[in-house]
Amino acid sequence: MNRARAVRYDNGDMEKEIAGFDISGSHPVHARKGSFQPQALSFARRYGGRVRTENGGLGHRTAGHELLDLHFQVSSLRGRNEEYIENHFVRAFYEERHYAVKWLFYLRDIAQGLGERRSFRVCMRYLAKSQPEIAREVMELIPRYGRYDDLMLYLDTPLQEEMGALVARQLKADREAMEAGRPVSLLAKWLPGINTSSSVTRAMAVRMARMLGMDRREYRRTLSALRAYMDVTEVKMTAGQWGQVEYEKVPAKANLRYDAAFARHDRARREDYLRRVYLEEGKLNIGGIMPYEIVHKIYCGSNSRCWNASLQENLLAELMWQKLLREGFKNEWGLEDCIVVADGSGSMYSPVEEALARAGRKDATL
Repeated sequence: MNRARAVRYDNGDMEKEIAGFDISGSHPVHARKGSFQPQALSFARRYGGRVRTENGGLGHRTAGHELLDLHFQVSSLRGRNEEYIENHFVRAFYEERHYAVKWLFYLRDIAQGLGERRSFRVCMRYLAKSQPEIAREVMELIPRYGRYDDLMLYLDTPLQEEMGALVARQLKADREAMEAGRPVSLLAKWLPGINTSSSVTRAMAVRMARMLGMDRREYRRTLSALRAYMDVTEVKMTAGQWGQVEYEKVPAKANLRYDAAFARHDRARREDYLRRVYLEEGKLNIGGIMPYEIVHKIYCGSNSRCWNASLQENLLAELMWQKLLREGFKNEWGLEDCIVVADGSGSMYSPVEEALARAGRKDATL
């Protein structure tokens, strides 16, 4: 079969294949001399808004709204460079500023949003540099929807000093609360550490210490004291104090992430804790975790043998899943009144975990 290609030029600097078509018969585009060009142009006009998908299917190039287009490709942004992310956000921002900024916090929201950290920081950093009046207004919301270390995106922007002042106020409040025996924020947990293995993080910590009016020693001791007061799991793990980890206080994400480490270094206590949770005698935290994260623990990516893993191997994930089914989500969409439409093809490997999670069963029909 003879094949030809139609090419769409995007803003004069990009070629994309939008269709392959048969020119041997009655197709609108014919290869006869003298007739190809006009009919090819007609074809291009008809199909100029379409592109090829990763699987070779023909799809629409755009939904007609920049923000909707950006939202559609959120998961693929993880593999994109910062310039690409920023350029697409700029288009959405200038199309509708109000919704673009609201969407940005949905993008970052770790509880009821998408929980995307890097893309959020890239876009918010653009706002801090080019739209500081907007970035200033939403600065205090960032730790609520994300983490305190997200504030580091304000470094080397016009709002750097204001960010430092915000951190200084919260740090002062936390030190006073610690002295009074009251709860503190998670600021100390997420501020960059001065003794970490990452040279980038260490350099950031030195800058933060300077902005807070501290030397390295005072900065390190301040964070260490607050982290010890907060009973941060990672601090005890780093110090090899596995026997002091209080599993009933470990956050859900950390519980999943360090499950193997807990079992390796503190097997007896860990097994006793899981047994008590199984008997509904112990507390298990599931706040802030999404269903697909639990499924991923069982699904193990491309390792199909994990489907046949024993209950003991995946006991933590099973206990979390059962509690999730009993309590549901602490938001408006819940587990009820939904239909799962899952694409189980190879190119949809990560999304299928979420689809199976929402199906409420790991053997859901695809």
